[in-house]
Amino acid sequence: MFSRDKYEDSVVINMLEEKLDGTCVLMELSNFSNKKMSDVFSAYTDEVGDFTKTSIPMKNIFDASPISRSQAKRVCNRLDNFKEVVFDFSDIEWMGQSFAHQVFVVFSNQNPKIKLIPINMNDDVKKMYNHVMIGKGKADEQ
Repeated sequence: MFSRDKYEDSVVINMLEEKLDGTCVLMELSNFSNKKMSDVFSAYTDEVGDFTKTSIPMKNIFDASPISRSQAKRVCNRLDNFKEVVFDFSDIEWMGQSFAHQVFVVFSNQNPKIKLIPINMNDDVKKMYNHVMIGKGKADEQ
């Protein structure tokens, strides 16, 4: 593994031989991507270049479907730094009422200037979303 940080020189570490304390973050990038950096940045920034948007791929966070308020609170932690948040429900089979209510009612009411955008909801996820939004008076067809 190639390791680089701002405090030490670059090193190559044999992961099988060395046991290190700390957090490990892995990232893989394609050498053959057709993406343009300007397109990537413009998807998450406003006109002046501030990062105002984020996207949360729910399948990367949960092994199973999100169900609890505590899970929702963890997901919403620091989302108040953005103006627009996309929740991508691809490959999520369903979500619990407590999770949906905490995100789309409680968090939304506490942060009315933040636009929450759920996408790729299957029928079961959409049903729970609509259920909590009806109570909020804002059910719509996503």
